[in-house]
Amino acid sequence: MRTIRFLLCVALVGSLAACAHSSIEDCQTTEWFSLGHRDGRVGAPVSVFESYRAACREADTPPDREAYAAGRREGLTIYCTDSSGFQVGRGGRVYHHVCPLDTEKSFLAGRARGMRLAGCRAELYVFDQHLATLERELAFRRQTLEATTLPAADRDRLRREIENLNAIYKRTMGEMDDVEIRCLNQL
Repeated sequence: MRTIRFLLCVALVGSLAACAHSSIEDCQTTEWFSLGHRDGRVGAPVSVFESYRAACREADTPPDREAYAAGRREGLTIYCTDSSGFQVGRGGRVYHHVCPLDTEKSFLAGRARGMRLAGCRAELYVFDQHLATLERELAFRRQTLEATTLPAADRDRLRREIENLNAIYKRTMGEMDDVEIRCLNQL
């Protein structure tokens, strides 16, 4: 809990004077290896440590750079994998170029696959929205046709509109299926 409070204070350095006392306390009690490990697991840039150092400047005990770095290196072994890269790419999150050269290639390959999937999701979202609009339009026209006594010409016009909307709906479903297949083949 103290680490969480400390991290919140680091994020607000310079903006809240009340944070200074808490930061000093936390700088003295933080488990720097664990904090580095957590930062490594999420791919935080190395510059994050400088934020901690700035927050702890008033403390009698500065952050333990060596323990933090050791924890971060260990955390990066979890982050810098193909599967983690896939999750980062799929989520559209930023990569801070933190992986060592020996693991970066695998991470970037996974990230590229994830980014392709993310692009497909955006494309599929557009189809979903279009289909939802078509469904609303179809429902409105069907209700209008059933619920009102319209002249024959208006009823015929509504039936043609319903036929056209049904055709557009089926065509859109087919296009969406094609996109899904293409996306699955890209992975």
